[in-house]
Amino acid sequence: MPSPELQHPKHMPTHDSYDGSTPFQEPIRKLELSNKTEPFIQLRKVQHTFIDASCLRTYKGLYHLGSPMLYGNNCFAFEIITEDYVVSSNRFPPWCRCATEKWPQEINDGISQVQNTVPEVELKEWVWKDPFLHFLYIIHPRNAALLKRLRFVGTWRAYVSSYEVQTLEMYTPFIDKLCPNLKTLFLNIDPHRGYLNHFSNLTTDRLLERLLTKFLEEHVWNLKSLKTLILPNTDVDTMGMYKPMGFPLAVETMQWFSDREAKRRTCG
Repeated sequence: MPSPELQHPKHMPTHDSYDGSTPFQEPIRKLELSNKTEPFIQLRKVQHTFIDASCLRTYKGLYHLGSPMLYGNNCFAFEIITEDYVVSSNRFPPWCRCATEKWPQEINDGISQVQNTVPEVELKEWVWKDPFLHFLYIIHPRNAALLKRLRFVGTWRAYVSSYEVQTLEMYTPFIDKLCPNLKTLFLNIDPHRGYLNHFSNLTTDRLLERLLTKFLEEHVWNLKSLKTLILPNTDVDTMGMYKPMGFPLAVETMQWFSDREAKRRTCG
């Protein structure tokens, strides 16, 4: 049996450490295997972190040297929790966020708690139980400010007031205040399979447009440090590879961030 060999097809990056710089591509490891009847090829994603967090515990000098490497040179991915998860999760009891009209004050209070690193028992419940917000709290503001790449993934319901859409809207002010050096944001969003079946007369791009229009029109523009917005979704025709979203507002918004960054460089 041939030894495992790392292959890089032409549509893959030429390195085996995915750092977020190539938005729709991930390296794979190609294994040529065989069973009792015939040989077959197995493909596995290759994912390596730039530095492991355990290295930072060695001594203080390495902590100060390694923290920018860990938080600045890695792309951190979070799955956006769904309302179904909130209701059915065995890990946490069900909880409800406050009504949306109370969000401005609630979100400001939550940001203040994370910035001031209040005792964990004093954290607002919705901050403590959200994976991304709790991550910002755990790594402290100093390290949150080092983050340069974030990726959010999820399978969303196809209506604009869904729990998942509201969650992403809620993240925006946290990112703007606590991650002032964020450069690249990935939103890997796919419509829920049930809605793909229910709205079979709509293309995937039309469903994504229905999901993301409010967020793209009213929220993502507030991320002042962002240089690159990447909006991929799963391409079912290429066995799970990603392709950029194609509805007009998505294309326009991604281009707007690119143009803004080009203008900033020109102006010095």
